[in-house]
Amino acid sequence: MNTPSHLGECIVAASTIGSNVIIAKNRDRSYNPQVEIVRRLVDNTEVCLFHDMTTGWVEGMNEHGIGILNTALMVGFDEKEKQLVKKSGQKSQDAPRVMAALGHKDLKGAIKSAAGFDGGIKGHTIVANARQGAVIENTSRHAVSIKPLNMEDITVRTNHGHLYTDAGYTEGIKYLSSKIRKISAEKQLSAVNDYHDIARALRQPFYPKNSMLNMARDTAEMSTTSQIVLNLNTNEMLVYLFRSKIEEFHGLNNQLPEGRQSKIKVRVFWINNR
Repeated sequence: MNTPSHLGECIVAASTIGSNVIIAKNRDRSYNPQVEIVRRLVDNTEVCLFHDMTTGWVEGMNEHGIGILNTALMVGFDEKEKQLVKKSGQKSQDAPRVMAALGHKDLKGAIKSAAGFDGGIKGHTIVANARQGAVIENTSRHAVSIKPLNMEDITVRTNHGHLYTDAGYTEGIKYLSSKIRKISAEKQLSAVNDYHDIARALRQPFYPKNSMLNMARDTAEMSTTSQIVLNLNTNEMLVYLFRSKIEEFHGLNNQLPEGRQSKIKVRVFWINNR
């Protein structure tokens, strides 16, 4: 019997909503992950991480208002992510790269690290603070591209190449899904005036329930398991967990030194079945 593939497809976006700079994500998995929120120090900088305990993946923000979110372009690996981790015992190679970048106090250092440390974070990566940012496109087959964000515009990346048209999905229904999800997210974000409404906007269905074209999917092959919204002005992480798509939520893992007060606010919301 063939082992089913384990897909990892997402939407990441950046925009100014009202007076707040926001980066946000729909996280899609072909498995139900175990997740936690981790507070810890990296190079004496407080970071707050969304941690997929199943594969080791992390992303999030630091006390200096720098946020990092990512979506995949390494399709060959991501389609087998969970089974490869289980077979090899080696978890996400990008997790140490994300943490190293978030350990920086200044945005320039964070962008340089995200693009270059140990080969750089793979895929489309948004690195930003409340004043400026960049979107990085990086695969093992291409030179790293770093493009400044227009903070007043809406920037969305899904699972096809932006600069490199041969990266990520390039044909078929998965390519169509990536293109349609990007267009839908841009349309939805253009109508949002309050950052608390971003997650709801990014799960608005435009197609039948089981369609791969929806921004938040619920198909036999792929489901949106969580959403992350980072407010880079207020140092706030909003996490939305889809109740039927999370194997277990392990809560807040506070690894900060005893007595240290966190500078990053976290709120977690459960989303019922769609």
